[in-house]
Amino acid sequence: MPSEEHARRVVEAYAKGIICSGEVFNQFVNEISEESLESYMALLSQELITRFRQNLHVDVERPFASSD
Repeated sequence: MPSEEHARRVVEAYAKGIICSGEVFNQFVNEISEESLESYMALLSQELITRFRQNLHVDVERPFASSD
């Protein structure tokens, strides 16, 4: 499945309450590439972007990740 389609499905699952924002974040980190970054970001709501930033501040598995 193309990454843009995958991203759309993940964001839709979150909007329907099927998955939590943490799972959206995990999928984002696992699937993101330089080519798909803009597509992913266009699909994210401001709420999800805010939650991603919060997750980066407490994510111990990826200590070198930053909210930038």
